[in-house]
Amino acid sequence: SDARDKLGRLVQYALRLLLGLCAALPVARAPAALVARLRSLMETISDARRTHRWLKGISPLLALRASARAPAEESSLWSLGVAEQFGLLAYTTLDHWRWCQQHGAAPGGGDYRATARRAMRWLAAAHAAKIVHLLVVGGRTPAGRARLRELRAAALRLGVDAHAALRDAWPAAALPALQRRAAAWQAELALAHADAEAGFCFIGGGGGGKGELALYARCVDEVRRQLMLLAQAAHIGKLFETHDALIGALGVATSATDLWRIGWPRIKSD
Repeated sequence: SDARDKLGRLVQYALRLLLGLCAALPVARAPAALVARLRSLMETISDARRTHRWLKGISPLLALRASARAPAEESSLWSLGVAEQFGLLAYTTLDHWRWCQQHGAAPGGGDYRATARRAMRWLAAAHAAKIVHLLVVGGRTPAGRARLRELRAAALRLGVDAHAALRDAWPAAALPALQRRAAAWQAELALAHADAEAGFCFIGGGGGGKGELALYARCVDEVRRQLMLLAQAAHIGKLFETHDALIGALGVATSATDLWRIGWPRIKSD
């Protein structure tokens, strides 16, 4: 069932990609009949997937119940997990209501597209909470802390270079304060380099055990995936619209990844 939904999602977003490419064509060259057919097919697949998603909201509901009964994590991670599951529950509830509106089983049928946008906004909120949760978890591994040190050193280096570039154009009255700030940046940058030489560099020693490196790698991969999913939900929910071609490409990529995750363990076991 899950593989069928992901395959339908891949086709649905491939159609969105084609629609976006057609929209980029000049008006005189845009095939109106083809665009209408593609849009109708995309909406049909979306409606079929929505029909098969009934009762899928049980999963976040059970997760919320388990979290309320025994919060095993610290408060910040627990709160982020609850926020994610609540967002998923709100999304599935509104998604079911939208399906009922569309088929005349609930009031407000003429406004079912607005309900769909609200559902996607809740889904975007769930993805945002998941991203923050993954960043917190990954940032607490040795590899994550080393990576943060590298990013901090890069930011400090950028500040030192910016000081060198602006020094001649800076007002004379503000120059002493800028020089003090640059000296502090230089000291912090030297400390960051000393940490790296002591074995805290992300590439090399001091990166933690294999399990922690694997956890960090999984967090990084999942953050990339969740960012793509967040962009899709924000676009469809009209929180932050980009382009149908871009969103279609991201949807195809995430759906293909999900299908690979579902099918690869079975291929290996065979």
